[in-house]
Amino acid sequence: MMSDTDSDDESVGYTHADHKQDGNDSYKKKDYRGAISHYTLAINAAKEEQEEDNEFDPEVLASYYNNRAAAYTMILNYEETISDCNEAINLHPQSLKPYIRKAKAQISLGQLDEALMSLNKAAIHDPNNSTIMSLKNDVQKLKDRMVLARQLLNKTDSTRDYPPFPLPNTRDGKQALNQLTVVMASCPAWKSILLEKTRALLATGRFDEAYASSTSLIRSNHHNNSMLLLYRAYALQQRGDIDDGEFICKGFLFFSLSGGGVL
Repeated sequence: MMSDTDSDDESVGYTHADHKQDGNDSYKKKDYRGAISHYTLAINAAKEEQEEDNEFDPEVLASYYNNRAAAYTMILNYEETISDCNEAINLHPQSLKPYIRKAKAQISLGQLDEALMSLNKAAIHDPNNSTIMSLKNDVQKLKDRMVLARQLLNKTDSTRDYPPFPLPNTRDGKQALNQLTVVMASCPAWKSILLEKTRALLATGRFDEAYASSTSLIRSNHHNNSMLLLYRAYALQQRGDIDDGEFICKGFLFFSLSGGGVL
């Protein structure tokens, strides 16, 4: 039977490498939250050792941050992924993995310009890396699709009986929606794109879906634009929910008068 003293000795002898191995084991078992906890212990232990040992290899600590970033990615916490990748890059700028992982997280969030910047920094260390080149090409295609979608949505249908804001014709709305759908498949955590999607759905007469899209954006807390209230009110009005539409329009007026932004 193990005594309390033996247990304490074992705890004292547990190294950052041991915590890292526990993290790897949890990751393989798809226990990503457990892996995050173990990697955090590894990071904290490594930091303590780094303070005591001037010859401590910063690449070791960087690898722990990179591992934890991978686990954060698996639970779709892209903000923490980016934060840990930044730590890993600061500790070991020559390593490509954190740049690439950071760029993928930024793509998921719809941060396309930032993702290109991350990939360009990675390319400094390996200009001919096929993964970096492929990702840069993918990001540029997504950016091009967004430009096209916004151009289509900004067109005005002169034959349309206007709501309180201009809309493109049905054909342009459908084309814009197609572009947005492709982008959203690659950027699943990009919440603000739902504003453009709602506009495209309104242009195509898909009012139930437009209302649902506006609801998703409101619930995500990723909006501060009064146009969303107008889109929502128009969708309700077209569905026959006149009273609810009028109520939201009053909310739009209050939002505008209190300093809310308008597109």
